[in-house]
Amino acid sequence: MRMMKTLTHFTHHSQCNRCAALGKDNNKDNLANYSDGSSYCFSCHFSTNKKFLPKKETKEKPPINFPTDGLFELIVKDVKDYCNQYNLTENYRRKNLIVWSPYWERLCFPIFDDTGLIAWQGRSFNPDKPKWYSQGDLKSILHILGTKQTQQIILTEDIISSIVLSQLPEYSASPLFGSHLSLERLQRLTILSYNKFILWLDKDKEKESLKYSYNARQLGYDCVSLVTEKDPKDYDEKTIKNFLEKRLEYA
Repeated sequence: MRMMKTLTHFTHHSQCNRCAALGKDNNKDNLANYSDGSSYCFSCHFSTNKKFLPKKETKEKPPINFPTDGLFELIVKDVKDYCNQYNLTENYRRKNLIVWSPYWERLCFPIFDDTGLIAWQGRSFNPDKPKWYSQGDLKSILHILGTKQTQQIILTEDIISSIVLSQLPEYSASPLFGSHLSLERLQRLTILSYNKFILWLDKDKEKESLKYSYNARQLGYDCVSLVTEKDPKDYDEKTIKNFLEKRLEYA
């Protein structure tokens, strides 16, 4: 006797817990439920069955070519002043392979993981060029600086701010290379044993900072927002510590 194959079919709508945690899906109908026990949210795309997820196109990643003409010795005055301002000493630059490229006319910051070079970012001092240029998928990279003996990490908009903050022994720091804080990034940092997140952005990104930290807390993450008039890199160490201590005191 031939057995009939049971086909999966839609059964009912219900509220998506992930959307609800963000204050959405008040009509309680975002989540489609199916007869095999799987579900799929048509709003946030949460699914318990991979066949409902949209297939991602795989594109060949462009090669990452770090400048081969990099110099540790700085000749350009603007570059020397910039490095002195943020305490990017020659010793620090050599240790972290930060170089000046005459060809690119940029101060270049390489980013590594266990496999080797995965990205780099270059800072221009020519007003006729874009300030930053990069190679590699910076938005998905976890570039963590500073001590690993801590569970507190400060998330900043730019790499220089993270370098400055990483000098504090109580914290790690990591650049977002922008102002967006994703759930995926929080999950990956949690796996690395970080459980206290400080999202430090300047005044121009106040709305984003408050929104992302609020959403993170709704999902159970210990995340606070710290908003200042300037980027973290533009404050001295004493002021930075005061900002952090006061913010955490009222967290």
